[in-house]
Amino acid sequence: MIAGVDMLTIDKRIAEHFSNVKQVFLYITDRCNLACDYCLYKSHTTFQLHTQEIEAQLAKKLILTFRNMGAVKLSIIGGEPTLYDIENGNRGLFDIISYSKRIGYSYVRMDTNGVFQQCILDDANLMKLDELSFSIDSHDEALNDSCRGHCSLSRALPNLLYAIKRGYHVDVTMCIHRLNSGRDTDSRLMALNTINALYEYGVKRINIHPVLRVGIPRDTWTSHACLEVEEWLLIRKELEEAYECGQFPLEVRIPTRFITDQEHSSNPKYYGYCSVRMGERILIHPDGIIRCCALLIGTPYGIGRYDETSIVWDTSRTNELYGRDLDLWTPCPIQRLDDNSIVPLCISFKPGQGEYVWSKELDWDSRS
Repeated sequence: MIAGVDMLTIDKRIAEHFSNVKQVFLYITDRCNLACDYCLYKSHTTFQLHTQEIEAQLAKKLILTFRNMGAVKLSIIGGEPTLYDIENGNRGLFDIISYSKRIGYSYVRMDTNGVFQQCILDDANLMKLDELSFSIDSHDEALNDSCRGHCSLSRALPNLLYAIKRGYHVDVTMCIHRLNSGRDTDSRLMALNTINALYEYGVKRINIHPVLRVGIPRDTWTSHACLEVEEWLLIRKELEEAYECGQFPLEVRIPTRFITDQEHSSNPKYYGYCSVRMGERILIHPDGIIRCCALLIGTPYGIGRYDETSIVWDTSRTNELYGRDLDLWTPCPIQRLDDNSIVPLCISFKPGQGEYVWSKELDWDSRS
């Protein structure tokens, strides 16, 4: 027990699989005040029969339990986390952030769409965050709002600028999709313009997420926004070349996503990075599911379930490890491609990134 909070009882199989756990993703609420067209979490934000939030005391038990197992990084996400305990002035959210630092998490971050009351940025506990990441797709209002909703940029940008002024380490998560992946009148990628604009605002780092059709549940509601694989490969090449030439004055995390089978075979223990195989991360959802892979969000698949007292192993065929040989360093087994000439990699495979676990805990680039 730490600070009056009990740890949960852990199934032995859960403890074994997560013996190398480094980070926890706490999906603290399913509620959201936007309705982004391509949202991976859309099935949760639009329908929950019962629980929409993780009660504060249970959230503390969960993060304490996994901290005791070795987790050092905590991401607080949703839904929109600034809606958590909003009825009480977000006191529950602030308390969880403060508690996580108190029990020894080295890196605590929060993802937000930026649509919240600006005054929460003045809270002393919120300011304990090591990173505050805003989801913004473009500095151009029309492009940003085309998928994220009317006036989403005009509501989020003032909060981003104020957060920077208050001294937060501000990152941006930028999705690249069909509606913002075009070129300006000078044939320059619009994403490059957005990166430069965000740098001028004072953003420290940008995390790129391409919206792609890869045989996952999200494909069913994002077909109009999805890039084709070939389109992403061209965009990625241009982004990487611009980064290598020093056109970006800040860090940009660019996911590889696809390589040839020959490339993968040349170094499978590098390209085979997989959070499921390694058990290095845990995703905790309000519906009681614990999983490893974010691509399975919106499905019944996970690795276990939790309640107020324990965490148990999923013994059914909905266990995401069912039928997998974890000793094999394969390409991503979740994604499905029509093109047999390339293979999919983990969505978190981003060479050279300064992300805390990738660079400090795993030192993954040393395997290249």
